Amino acid sequence: MPFCVYLKTKAWGWVLMLHAVAKKLGDSPAVPISSMRLGIGEKFGETFLKDIVYRLPDDEITLLFGLAILESFDDETARAVTGLDNAPALMEGIAARSYIIMRENSDLYSFIPFVKEALLRELKRQRSTSQINAMFRRAGKHFADRDMIPEAAKMYIQAQDLEALKLLLIQSAEKRPGTSELSELLEAYDELPGEMILEHPLLIKGKCIAESLRGRAAASEMLVWAQLIKGLKNKEIAAALGFTERNVKYHTIEIHKKLGVNSRAEVIKKAAEIGEI
Repeated sequence: MPFCVYLKTKAWGWVLMLHAVAKKLGDSPAVPISSMRLGIGEKFGETFLKDIVYRLPDDEITLLFGLAILESFDDETARAVTGLDNAPALMEGIAARSYIIMRENSDLYSFIPFVKEALLRELKRQRSTSQINAMFRRAGKHFADRDMIPEAAKMYIQAQDLEALKLLLIQSAEKRPGTSELSELLEAYDELPGEMILEHPLLIKGKCIAESLRGRAAASEMLVWAQLIKGLKNKEIAAALGFTERNVKYHTIEIHKKLGVNSRAEVIKKAAEIGEI
């Protein structure tokens, strides 16, 4: 990719691109433009913060840093996460004045990629980890209240709050996720320790539903195994995991084959031998 095209893409516009190059040349006039590619992203960020963000009114600066943890946001989310009642008007004003900060698409706003990176770097420099985690938890609660489970899960993972993530997944376990939500839901379940999932029937059921819809049979097989060694029958396992009895029967047969056994009693005996029960 030609260097200037690369800069234009990163900066989302010629004006800031040329401004950043001028700054870089001013810092190191002997350095040829063709060698500036390394580190230019941070130079964009410094230029953006110093020459644009910190010249905005205080409430707009507060808004930008408050939203920096999000991929995209609507009016309601902006109000809840930043605590600014006038957040929608502020976003509309910023988007109207400068296309290089954020963009709007069908009432949903998002930052230009390098802008988000610059804001996050500055946020981490200014605030402690506990303060940033509190921001993620606040956003997570907002998304959970709106029944936006994948978005809430992502926030709780960023906050490293496994307890909140566990409660979120328990509350949503009875719901059948949409196809577009499966990947993020499975990532959320993968964040929880296996023993935490096995301790709660609804977590087992929720993960099994997501696994079966996604076709990850091996993981679902392990969950059937966990119920099988308790001595449950196929119908009981199906009810606990949200599977059909046919699926449970299939997994049970596969478990028998892998263990080299022919009955449930032998499965339980084998589980005892390897310390599973």
